[in-house]
Amino acid sequence: MNYHKRNLLVTACCAAVLILTAATAAGQDIIPLGQDCFTTPSDGSTQFNFGGAGTPIPADFFGPGSDPFDGQVCFQGPGGFPGDTLVDRLADADVTSGSATIDIQLVQLTLLSCQPITVTYNGGQDPEQWDVTVSLVNPQAIGQMTIYKTVPEGGTFDSDLPVDPFFTFTLVGPPGTQWTMPGIPTIMQARGVPWRTEDLPGVTCTPGFSPTLCHVPDTIDPCCVISCHANPDDPLHPHCIIMPDCEPCPPDPDCTPGPGDPIPAVSEWGLVAMVLLVLGAATVAFRRRLAG
Repeated sequence: MNYHKRNLLVTACCAAVLILTAATAAGQDIIPLGQDCFTTPSDGSTQFNFGGAGTPIPADFFGPGSDPFDGQVCFQGPGGFPGDTLVDRLADADVTSGSATIDIQLVQLTLLSCQPITVTYNGGQDPEQWDVTVSLVNPQAIGQMTIYKTVPEGGTFDSDLPVDPFFTFTLVGPPGTQWTMPGIPTIMQARGVPWRTEDLPGVTCTPGFSPTLCHVPDTIDPCCVISCHANPDDPLHPHCIIMPDCEPCPPDPDCTPGPGDPIPAVSEWGLVAMVLLVLGAATVAFRRRLAG
């Protein structure tokens, strides 16, 4: 086999390898275990009601004569990567059949009140300002996530996440008195949250799975959906999350693939078309040289 024939054969083999690699990437059906990172927006969507079915704060909690507190408190995250809410996916998810259910666990929660609460004494006297934080002090119970793969690049997921919150109240200003109080364990549900296999640097926590990521049809840049989960029996305590440093989507986005979101992506189709052209040209030339 002369030099030119050998070159043509090598070209054809390389083209075949590129096609196989592209097809394998597009058909990935195993989502590896990992950690999902979220931040809690400061838009007032995350609330906790200390009255009703919540955790009312009794009289004398903040000190002798303090009045009961049963107000609604807005919470937010401190910002930055990797976020204030971390959830571990504890097993690989094989979505070959279209869906898979795996165990998940909340491993970090750090929320701050959007503004201090006002505590009064002796029937509305002597108001004080107190900051409120939410954290975890005990290992959290195991929950479940069902991942649905509806397109090659992603789909939606449902989750049921047990949360056992712990509240810390800090007096604004000296002497910085602190009081703590355990919350009521609950299960936070989320339904139909979008996810994608695409990774965003500095946004995606574990490669291969980007929760809340969305490609709105007829747009180029991806965005993230603010997803709220809550106990359906206690909707006054929603916790809303988004991947950190991800551009929020417009209200009520349509994350269904459409004309602006081809499958695979435009760049992938371009690569496949180019490789097919190279492979075809190399094969024809190779056969002609063998015939000659």
